[in-house]
Amino acid sequence: MARIKGKDLYLNDDDQIYFGNNQEGELWYLDGELRLSHTISGTAATAGYHLIRKDQVEELITTAVSGTNIKLYSQPDLTTPLSGKPGIGTLGPIVSYLFDAVKVETVYGNYVIPEDYESNTDITVKIFTMTNAAQTGTNSVVWRLGYHVYDDTQTYASKTITYKSVTSTLPNNSIAGYFKVATLPVLTYNDANNPFSAGKNLTFSFERLATDGSDTLTDDMALIALTFTSEKRRS
Repeated sequence: MARIKGKDLYLNDDDQIYFGNNQEGELWYLDGELRLSHTISGTAATAGYHLIRKDQVEELITTAVSGTNIKLYSQPDLTTPLSGKPGIGTLGPIVSYLFDAVKVETVYGNYVIPEDYESNTDITVKIFTMTNAAQTGTNSVVWRLGYHVYDDTQTYASKTITYKSVTSTLPNNSIAGYFKVATLPVLTYNDANNPFSAGKNLTFSFERLATDGSDTLTDDMALIALTFTSEKRRS
């Protein structure tokens, strides 16, 4: 039972102090713990030993990114037009499109934004390529992706193509079969013409701009793969 010594009040294990007209709140000590049966209201904590409010707890919680989604396109996944299409070559175990050195050739694909896509994040597109023949000097290839984003009820006539280009430079005197990875500028979620969100359909064309002055590679360039990487929804 409780006892008073001097100015102090002593409570044994499981002795309780009651608060409220109908004993709405109880304070007691048991099994090495100080226990309270009611919530506490108060001002924001300003020191490490203070109790903190619920809103302060929420501010301290950080949610980790749950990962990424990667969609890969290789030669069988991409379609070609009747004219202006690249040839197909075999490089050991690799079957790829061979993009010409003097004219623009194009392939096409379709990408659906994943349902678990994290809203308001950009998408990264990487290009995996290989030289078909040895080069003299330092040469570059210009790649371009053009795309529309469609939602239910939208029409082709109302769309404007968004283009993303990158100049991929190879080392001096690059050998045949040199593997190169290039990254396009990110596809921004809030693009004025083609904003995207989970579930939207992104149709794209991909081409080598061989007629661009910055494209100086003197032979075909093999496209091994394209990847679209998006961030998964945070948990």
